Amino acid sequence: MRSIEPFEAPVVESLSVRVVVDSVFDQFMPKATHPMVTIEHVGRIRSNLNSTLAGEWGLSLHLESRNAGATRQYLLDFGYTPEVLLRNFSLLGIEPERLDGLILSHGHRDHYGGLPGFVAHYRDRMRDDLRLFAGGKENFREKWVGSRDEEPVSWGALDRAALEAARVETVCCDAAHALEGPFTTGNIARQSFERVLPNTLVEPTPVDAKCILERHRLFVGIGNGSAKERDHSCEKDASHLAPRVTRR
Repeated sequence: MRSIEPFEAPVVESLSVRVVVDSVFDQFMPKATHPMVTIEHVGRIRSNLNSTLAGEWGLSLHLESRNAGATRQYLLDFGYTPEVLLRNFSLLGIEPERLDGLILSHGHRDHYGGLPGFVAHYRDRMRDDLRLFAGGKENFREKWVGSRDEEPVSWGALDRAALEAARVETVCCDAAHALEGPFTTGNIARQSFERVLPNTLVEPTPVDAKCILERHRLFVGIGNGSAKERDHSCEKDASHLAPRVTRR
């Protein structure tokens, strides 16, 4: 995984955001208007009246920007399963050959689940230097799910090695970076109404374990001001990596 150049926000003349996968699809949703944007409502699939878009837990968006006569396209997130993603992608008439890259917002299965199957299905039709812009290595950690009365079971992980074998390069975007058309924001600090629940865990890595061990070692010197300060920074680094809820 390599880093890209520092961020400078691009400016485009127009941007189209098309929902490929969402939790629901309502064919009879009323048409809406907005003074700043044009809203396109997809009801019947004109090219295939015997089929319809499908909804499932997850999200996938097709981005198309235009600037100075050039058009750029990206697929942002990939839903929960490849079956629904591939179905809707095809019904919407999106051409994989025209995708300039893939973007993963974060490493939850409802956002990355369809990616491996999508790449397997369309890789030969996409550009040779295809890149996946991801927030960081945390996206590839194994996740676990369970309940109060059950042992956690593996929820799987996004396989970066398999993506590399399919000639998809992963680019680290843990800070804001400009792409050709869109840009990534990097981590966004926020407060949430969501509560930490014991049903989704993230597998720690050896680096995380080392930091946690260092944290305990530093507690021995808790009376020393510098040791206390170092402990605080290490605990902060480890807090997002030790097994914890990442439910969304």
